[in-house]
Amino acid sequence: MKLIAAYICVSLFFVLLRGKLFYRLETRRQTAFNSIRVCAEMLALTWVMSYFTGNPPPSTKHVLFAAILWGAIFAWKFVTFKKTGAQPSCKWSFAFPISLFIILFVRISAIWTLRTFPVNDVESVITTLDLPLDGFTAIFVKSYLLRALLPIVALTAVLSYFFGELCTVLRKPRATCAALTAVGVIAFLALFIEKVPVSRYIDAIQNETAVMESDLLEKYFIDADSLHITAPEKPRNLIWILMESMESTFADTASGGEAATNYIPEITQLFEKNTGFSHSDRFGGGNDMLGSRNTITGTFSKTTGIPLLSRLRLNNKFIPGAKSFWESLHKYGYTNYFVMGTDSRFNMQNWFLEQHGVDVIYDMVSMKSKQDVDEKFRNMRSFEAGLTDRSLYAASRAYIDSIARNGSPFSVSIATINTHFPYGFYDKECLEKPESGSDEDYYKATLRCASREVNEFVEWCQKQDFAENTLIVIVGDHLFPNKFPGKFLARPNINNRKWVTILINPTKNSETRRRQFTSIDIAPTILEAMGFDIAEHRFGLGVSLYSEEKTLLEIFGADSLEKELQALAHDPKFFKRFVLE
Repeated sequence: MKLIAAYICVSLFFVLLRGKLFYRLETRRQTAFNSIRVCAEMLALTWVMSYFTGNPPPSTKHVLFAAILWGAIFAWKFVTFKKTGAQPSCKWSFAFPISLFIILFVRISAIWTLRTFPVNDVESVITTLDLPLDGFTAIFVKSYLLRALLPIVALTAVLSYFFGELCTVLRKPRATCAALTAVGVIAFLALFIEKVPVSRYIDAIQNETAVMESDLLEKYFIDADSLHITAPEKPRNLIWILMESMESTFADTASGGEAATNYIPEITQLFEKNTGFSHSDRFGGGNDMLGSRNTITGTFSKTTGIPLLSRLRLNNKFIPGAKSFWESLHKYGYTNYFVMGTDSRFNMQNWFLEQHGVDVIYDMVSMKSKQDVDEKFRNMRSFEAGLTDRSLYAASRAYIDSIARNGSPFSVSIATINTHFPYGFYDKECLEKPESGSDEDYYKATLRCASREVNEFVEWCQKQDFAENTLIVIVGDHLFPNKFPGKFLARPNINNRKWVTILINPTKNSETRRRQFTSIDIAPTILEAMGFDIAEHRFGLGVSLYSEEKTLLEIFGADSLEKELQALAHDPKFFKRFVLE
């Protein structure tokens, strides 16, 4: 409302001022047209100011910036009018619109890139680009077309039409526009490079073949094949929900989060009522670390007990030396299912799942015929990120109901998508509606919807016949990897950012829920929560949080562990052990 009020007041002021100075030379029709023109010029300039300052959509300060610029242009027009008795005009020149387009293209494209991709996370960017982007390329294309290219073209057209006469003040319009373009492009590229850790990208590329040594494997690694695992008489089934970018940060400060309002109240209650591991005595969870900061690396490390640090592909194999807890469950008669709302080919997730113990994959392609799936997804309309979480949970209910009837032990892993960066994928059928059209309010509504839907799914599971003998686990697959939309989490305490970790109906209770842990500790924790006894309570490099054994994070601390993992990533023994095996 403040933005609208400021825009109306400033536009009305300039309309009245212009009418006062020029109305005697204009017909009523011209006066009406020019009044509309003033409003349109102010609106266009407001949006330009917001993009140039890097903070779209516009705010009241951008209206004021636009007013200052418009006032300067208007003053120049009026001085010209007083001297010549006519307003400035000139023949159409392509110099100004071309110059404007190039400057806008560089600036708005840079802003889109910074807001869309986690460019500060060098590891995640390189890992993602090193893998196929099947299923998500169209999403980014759509986002660029709507959020970058469309504003570029629209603003270029509007500003060229309204301010094209500025060329009259220039003696050599084309040369001057070329110079201004060069200065603008260099300036905005410099601003972009300043926000991107270019030196870290250069170091990462140069150090790709560097050789380092690490003793992590010798001291702390336990091969899954050599583990002595004792199964209970009746091991529990597993329903494991990997929630996209779900952090405890989204809860309010009173609960342990960083927000003024609790946007995930149901998830917070699930943590409080069940076994939830945390870095503090309040709502919290696990730490991101090198090799676990995006979906594929987070899922890999949580299931294998090792971080994903090396090249993924070798003769069509996905880290063949690693063993997942799904492969361990196979030995005890489990059938493993993975349900995901996206295309499993993205980042070669299908390779990883198929080669590491998952028997059946249900993804957006295989589920398009399900009656519980939205019509637009059954038609596989282009530019869709995947199934909504609402449809994903509905399909999962049907699958689990059918699977449970067989009577055999099973594990079902479910990967959600709605809370994905940079703005989330809001489901219009959600009961929670955004308060405005801003990215921030849409993401808040998406979080509230995700919290309610996962709680409803858990309640459904608990009412089924298989509930008594089923462990339900809820984890965030990784932290939100980019700047949060809007300002509701503008400056969160980085040490308080944790992905949620909740275990419902485990076979054992923990003496303490306060632990410092990472993704590699999830696999042994889940196995012991299902009733399996693991010798030494270890799996890969991970440690069961039910044990008194210290995790690597508790041994080294965050900074030292990061350095140890950097060394491990460049240790030939790591590549030989897991990739060449």
